[in-house]
Amino acid sequence: VMVLTKVKSIAKEKGLAVLMTLHDPNLALLFSDQVLLLNGGKVVAKGGPEEVITEENIRRVYGLDVAFISQDGMEMICPKV
Repeated sequence: VMVLTKVKSIAKEKGLAVLMTLHDPNLALLFSDQVLLLNGGKVVAKGGPEEVITEENIRRVYGLDVAFISQDGMEMICPKV
C-alpha cells in the first residue's frame, strides 16, 4: 500500500498516467481513477472504480458474494460468509 500511495502521489504531482494490474478490488477502489475489469481476457466493465467494482461484477469475475463495508470513510469489500 505504501508503494501504491507513493506512485499515485508522484503521478498526480507530475501529471503522469500509470497503468497497473491489480487483482485485489480493494486496492483498485483505493488507487484507481479508471478501471478495466477483465474475466478470461474479455472486458466485463470499464469506467470509474465505483461504477465497475460492484457486488454483481465481483460475483461474475471472482464467483464470490461480497459485502461493501464502510470504515473510517473508506469502502472495503469483504466476502460474505
